[in-house]
Amino acid sequence: EQTHYASSSSTHARALTDAPLPSSLQPPPHMILYELLRTAIQRSVCGNLPVTVLFSGGLDSVVLAALVAEVRGMAILANVYFTNDAEDETMSTAPATTAADTRAAQESFDQLQQLYPSAKLTFCTRPVPWAQVQAQRNRIRQLIFPHATVMDENIATALWFEAGGGVDGNECQSNGGTTNNILITGL
Repeated sequence: EQTHYASSSSTHARALTDAPLPSSLQPPPHMILYELLRTAIQRSVCGNLPVTVLFSGGLDSVVLAALVAEVRGMAILANVYFTNDAEDETMSTAPATTAADTRAAQESFDQLQQLYPSAKLTFCTRPVPWAQVQAQRNRIRQLIFPHATVMDENIATALWFEAGGGVDGNECQSNGGTTNNILITGL
């Protein structure tokens, strides 16, 4: 066992600073994770571009949306769902009550509004007709990795359409905002 004492030697000083803190002085693991995620969001959303979170209502998208709400005070929460109704191709700020994932996203959005009442959060749904999904399927499959499961393809398809792939002029905008959004996803 080696004992380190403070001295003018940089080797000894480095050894003292590299030593782990006693467990009683270390922050709890959940606070370390929170700070790491918050720092990553801060770095990702710098500047003035609108921030859109690909929002399923699941744990990862809710955590990311909450962090964006803390850091920026505003976010567009975009929920992509697939439909057989070819007439429903327009963006809507009212949730589609028929899609189970969209209902879950709406519930999570409502809770986020309660937790962050001063944040300007906008919930948008993007119905994508199944015919458009089929038309873009081969292109999406060429772009994604891994492509091991149906879930990989579903997530990549939602990301593709929210990012504007294969769709002209169908963006989720808040107050006529720009289409040059920063897109955050928990993939």
